[in-house]
Amino acid sequence: MANQNFSLSSSLKVFSSIVCTKNSLLSNLKVKNKSVFDDTVTINNSFYIKGLQLIQSKNILSDDGFTIGETVNKDMDNNNYDDEFDPFNYQSSFFPDMNDIINSNIVVGDKSGGDRLNASYWDDLGDDVFDDWGYFYIYDVVSQKYYFPLFNPQNQSDGIITTQTFTVFGTTFTINHGWCVQGIFKFDISSNNSKAFRFGAYGNMGSDGSEFTENLTQSYSIGSRNLTLYYHHHEQDGDSDEILYSYFVPKNLDENNEFQSYNAYYDGDDMSMMSKEITNGLIVYFSKTNDVKDWIINDLNILISSGKGDDTTIFSVEGGNVFVAGDEYVVGNILSKGTNLGKTTLTESIDDDNYTPLPSSIINGYFTSSNLNDNRNFIIPTAAELVAAIPNCIINTSFHFTINNVQSGNFIRTLIPNSSVTIHESCINTFVPENFIFSYIILITSITPSSETAIILQNCNPSL
Repeated sequence: MANQNFSLSSSLKVFSSIVCTKNSLLSNLKVKNKSVFDDTVTINNSFYIKGLQLIQSKNILSDDGFTIGETVNKDMDNNNYDDEFDPFNYQSSFFPDMNDIINSNIVVGDKSGGDRLNASYWDDLGDDVFDDWGYFYIYDVVSQKYYFPLFNPQNQSDGIITTQTFTVFGTTFTINHGWCVQGIFKFDISSNNSKAFRFGAYGNMGSDGSEFTENLTQSYSIGSRNLTLYYHHHEQDGDSDEILYSYFVPKNLDENNEFQSYNAYYDGDDMSMMSKEITNGLIVYFSKTNDVKDWIINDLNILISSGKGDDTTIFSVEGGNVFVAGDEYVVGNILSKGTNLGKTTLTESIDDDNYTPLPSSIINGYFTSSNLNDNRNFIIPTAAELVAAIPNCIINTSFHFTINNVQSGNFIRTLIPNSSVTIHESCINTFVPENFIFSYIILITSITPSSETAIILQNCNPSL
């Protein structure tokens, strides 16, 4: 075992390290903080996994019945980081306790040398929300240097989320970005280590010196965990459209309620906004005109990050049960002795109409039909929507769904895919007649952004 602090639950002794010889036995042992095991670990009884608890986005790409943003003019672009104004002129007021934001403190990272000083920003967003604002940056707390990631592609349609990786400061940042739905833009930032960083933006707002601003909070809960959503409201005083809401959500649950997750600084209509020091990751949402806090809370979930290995890792359980709090994603193989339970989303009495399920509901979904008055279609979401709805989706990820067309009318449900999802030639039944129940499998065949594909396979062979 690694040299970590251990304590006995009986509170008799605290050891700086413990070395266990073969067949030795320790009873009532409580391991605090991180523990490292160099060789095989065998669990002979029930155990409970509690790893690092992280907030994640569900990647929702529809309104789900909540208020969303207003129509935007999608006008993100790239330019020199001091094109709107030289941020160093605001160093003490916009970047307190941070190193000078000057050329020599900006690193190239994995960008080409000619792009080192270039940043991504929004020009206006429509209705004069901005007069060039963004210049999004990552600030490394240890080296006290700045890096400006360039986001590409830009200005995509609603519902298209792009994944990019940026390697800088000895860290790989994975950033999912795009317009989730009308008027709501998301940066979903993850890092492959626990180094502290900040994510920020600056520039000129369209309010032209007549600002109304406030810091807001909303209490919410995920499961039994009580949390706080911290967000900022900026508007042109008295204007009903020229409004921006900004939401900063630290992924590490332990950082979520400790402090306001961001700071906003003003000098007239020039404004800087940045996260506090963050580890593990951060989700930032921007909404035009409307407060979309309820949509955002609906998009959040908790991931228990307790076991992760490479593609050759085997997690072995030698008896007993494994209890995982929350959603668990393990890269590699799982060998389990005991019941392996899954999750099914039941959607009852889908409408007497052509029906398109949400991407989140078709994944291991079961759909029962209402009484039909005509033949109806069952329309498959796009492959891009399916990939976005699956955490850590890889090629050959698959899931099933079932259509139950037990109803009194003599009408059928017909599968209708789009061009990115293909019905495999082996499918016998592409429609579900009255009083039949068919199951299908969707297999993801490409996760390349803007080129995602999937195929539909039949999961049963009933006689008609």
